Amino acid sequence: MVLRLEQRVAHSTREWEILCSSFVLIFDAVSKGGFTMNSAAVVYPISSIIFLCKGNTCRSPMAEALARKAFNVRGLTGIRVESAGIGEYARGKTAHEYSVVCMARRGIDISGHQSRWVDDIEGFATRYDLYIPIDPEADAGLKQRGIPADKIVFIDIVNPWEKGPEAYDACADEIEEKVNVLAASLWL
Repeated sequence: MVLRLEQRVAHSTREWEILCSSFVLIFDAVSKGGFTMNSAAVVYPISSIIFLCKGNTCRSPMAEALARKAFNVRGLTGIRVESAGIGEYARGKTAHEYSVVCMARRGIDISGHQSRWVDDIEGFATRYDLYIPIDPEADAGLKQRGIPADKIVFIDIVNPWEKGPEAYDACADEIEEKVNVLAASLWL
């Protein structure tokens, strides 16, 4: 049986809602039992997700923490959520201080976070069901590493780097809104 996840790009919250509601597999072949499903929608079984940004010190650690919280609230404790950076330059650094403060105001502690570089993750190209790059550089980096397009869902989150605490709060608000939509779509 050949399965294909429809690939989409989300640029707005509404597009993200539509994307999450349409995680569908298209059955292109007949199953062994002879049951045929042409263009039938079924829920895509997601058990692992990784959020990616440039350095893994600002956006992706916040996305990881907010997704875990959103999933836990809905009882989706079986979904592994991680984050990493597409660039090696921040490898091993802690989360940015504004990210830590921003998450603390939401009741989430990311003070122990250490950034990871994707190329340090064993089996990276096959380890996750869903890769969510949150900037164009991370999206391009995934494609360069041969991640199948049907496992990539790009969402564009403005980088708060060097823009002050308010930018981090706005970034976290946007991420939180999108991960809540994702969590709601998986909670069926």
